[in-house]
Amino acid sequence: ILAWFNSEFNTNIVPSQNLFETKVSKCDRLKLHEYLKTHSFETLMGLKFCMDSVKSVVLSLAAFKQLINCESAVQLSRLEEEFQISKWGSVEWAHEWSRLETLNRFTAGLLFATHCSETHYQN
Repeated sequence: ILAWFNSEFNTNIVPSQNLFETKVSKCDRLKLHEYLKTHSFETLMGLKFCMDSVKSVVLSLAAFKQLINCESAVQLSRLEEEFQISKWGSVEWAHEWSRLETLNRFTAGLLFATHCSETHYQN
């Protein structure tokens, strides 16, 4: 997905091993900013809701561009949690509730962003 993102937006984003240090160049940020400026305020609010849900710009834009579906985006955003569940076990209702809540929030944001985007380009 990261290779697709770099190709789609002509960026050079690399995976990070550190939570406190970002390695996104100013040039890459500017390219993403230029892309986002092409969308309406409403579309951006839907995308922000997606990004807040899965904590990822890359996964949100991949779903918005229909590279992956909502379920895949949420699953990829939860890799660490899924690893911990496989190692230590699942709390019967809590982990599933968390996954479904994230999926619902992400799907709602994506649906809103897509609708607003299509409406914006039709006008």
